Amino acid sequence: MTERNTREQQTAFNNLCATASQREIEEALRGGASPTACDGDRWTPLIWAARANPDPKAVLTLIAAGADLEARDESGLTALSWAAWCNRNPRVALALVEKGADLESRGFSG
Repeated sequence: MTERNTREQQTAFNNLCATASQREIEEALRGGASPTACDGDRWTPLIWAARANPDPKAVLTLIAAGADLEARDESGLTALSWAAWCNRNPRVALALVEKGADLESRGFSG
């Protein structure tokens, strides 16, 4: 995949990031998946991983590949917001903070 990914390809990679192992994410990135491209709801692979993947290595892999820690979805929420709200493993949010995610970040509605 390249920056010219189809919406279906990017959505597939984003979905993969929600559940995949570090190795699977690395393989997809080597295959051309973009760590920064958004799906139709402006969700990046990092937001998907932060929201649902319990392995902190998933978010760390995407950050190392160039994912934007402060990218916002259509509601103005960042990966850290989603990790804190939805991820059952608090180490995912901690990994984002340790990599520099903004603790004061707020969504568009506050």
